[in-house]
Formats: sequence, C-alpha cells, structure tokens
Amino acid sequence: MDDDDHIHNDTPAICRATRADGEPCTVRALADGYCFAHSQTTASKRHTARATGGRNKGASQRVQRHMPHELRPVLTLLLTALTETHEGTLPTQQATALAALASAISRLYGTVEIEARITAIEREIATNGDAS
Repeated sequence: MDDDDHIHNDTPAICRATRADGEPCTVRALADGYCFAHSQTTASKRHTARATGGRNKGASQRVQRHMPHELRPVLTLLLTALTETHEGTLPTQQATALAALASAISRLYGTVEIEARITAIEREIATNGDAS
C-alpha cells in the first residue's frame, strides 16, 4: 500500500469521502479508499442491508418474533380467516367463533406471561432480598 493509504504507524486509512453535512468521513476505509457507506463496490450490499433491515422492522416481523412458536399457525389461520371473511367466502358465524377463540387464547397466554414475570420477580426478591 502507498503511504497515502496508511499513516506511518500502520493506522488504517480513513474514508476519502465527505459526509452529507460537509465534514470529512472518519470511518475506516476499505481497499478502494472509501468506507462501506461510501464505496461504490458495496452499493448493492448497502441496498440489500437497507431492504432487509426494513423488512425486519415491520409490524408482522415483530409479531412473529414475539409470538410463541405454537401460536404461529393460529395466527396464520386467523389472518386467512380475516381475508376470507372480507372476501365473503367464510361465513360470518365461523369468523365470529374464530375471533372468540383467538381472544380466549390471547387472554390465557397473557395471564401465563404475567404469572411467569411475577414468579421471576418473587424468585429475584427471595434470592437477593428486598432492596428497600
């Protein structure tokens, strides 16, 4: 590498680009002299990373991450029922029954979650004592 790419004490080169605010970029450079955010060679990777990040932040992704594994098929069934009800292919009585069952399941899981949290807090207090 040239002396321009490294300072004499082998400090990695800094990106040659200017940031949007007009200041020089201060991020470590890749082989082409630009950082990941400014390099033309990483443009497609940046695009993919932004798209993936956007998809993983969507409401449905958050629901899937926090949904108990055994309830994921139930969610799929309910979403299908919602579409079918809207399209008029699922009788309203069936949709109402599914909604009632889903509500009961939701309340049950909520209760179990709260009980688990209370148990964990009680265990923590028993182990560490009351800090007050």
